[in-house]
Amino acid sequence: MSLRLRQINLHHSKAASAALMLRLAGGGDDIVLVQEPWVIGGKVCGLGNKNYKLLVAGNEGKKRTCILAKKHLNIFLLHNFSNDDNTAVSLELQSASVRLLSVYMAYDSAGPPPDETTRSLVQECEKHSIGLIIGCDANAHHTQWGSTGTNPRGESLLSYILSTNLLVCNTGNDPTFIIKNRREVIDLTLISQSMSDQLIGWRVSDDHSFSDHRYIEFELLASHPEPVHFINQKKANWKIFKAKLDRTLSEHPPKGPDNLAHLCNLTETFTSACNKAFKAACPISKPVHKKKPPWWTPQLNVLRQSCRSLFNAAKAENNDQQWSKYKLSLAEYKIATRREKRKSWRDFCTEIDSTTEAARLRKVLSKTTPALGYLKKDDRRKLAT
Repeated sequence: MSLRLRQINLHHSKAASAALMLRLAGGGDDIVLVQEPWVIGGKVCGLGNKNYKLLVAGNEGKKRTCILAKKHLNIFLLHNFSNDDNTAVSLELQSASVRLLSVYMAYDSAGPPPDETTRSLVQECEKHSIGLIIGCDANAHHTQWGSTGTNPRGESLLSYILSTNLLVCNTGNDPTFIIKNRREVIDLTLISQSMSDQLIGWRVSDDHSFSDHRYIEFELLASHPEPVHFINQKKANWKIFKAKLDRTLSEHPPKGPDNLAHLCNLTETFTSACNKAFKAACPISKPVHKKKPPWWTPQLNVLRQSCRSLFNAAKAENNDQQWSKYKLSLAEYKIATRREKRKSWRDFCTEIDSTTEAARLRKVLSKTTPALGYLKKDDRRKLAT
């Protein structure tokens, strides 16, 4: 399963905003990273849609970025990394959390790109090994991402990218910014190295955006959590159960069964009535726990429970003896966890007995993965790769 993402600079255009909304009416895109939206009185306008939620910083000022996301996605705004030129969100997926950032790097900014807010988010994601996708109007030229030349802003931005774990997803030299006398690549898509295999199909769209900038499209390989429903009998309302059962069953008890078929019918009627009454009294719930990793064992579960119990006791009694017991238990739990992780990884590597599996593992562990793009003929028709 994949999420379809779009990146666009609307250049403060009402027409470009309307064109984007027309595209989203079909529901094809899941997330849109927007730079320079249409703003009136400090409020983003023209991007309202009942199927999408608008994520934008709530501070005062001229907002130059925002993000649109489908309402069914578990996504929320990161206020501490969002301002006029940065909109950062966290997307919760089944496997892990992913950070998305829409950023406008102003050409007239005082310092070199990117600004401190963007640098702080990149540093935070690197520190905690969180995947990051950045869609930006860099206003920077460099031949590394397909520009016709290189300027100081481009050199500064490339130097910063090389100092981090970010990769440039742009392929080819198809211009992302087109006006009458200029064609340049100034819109970039950056991604963490750990997510290089999850972003596919990056391309500059030929569809008209009604803006000086063109649409950038790509997909993120991801899976949404599938809720597993269950019934918690402790939450059952037995008064509702009794009332529902009284209404379902007959007021007068049935006569004794004359034969086996009659007995079976009575049994089915009573069982069906009990099930209906129980469903009404105890609604279905969704689990809040996450799936355990493959290296998790029952022994670790016991050690974790013991560690939590000792911590609660130490916090309640607040004496040195209890805190010492807790620290010993915590050390034992950490040692056991590291041991099981190493054992699980060793077993996984030992079980690889084919060239295909070995090549897949090498690709996963590789720091740089070659990304396929697309080709065009002289008549601008695309060739599949």
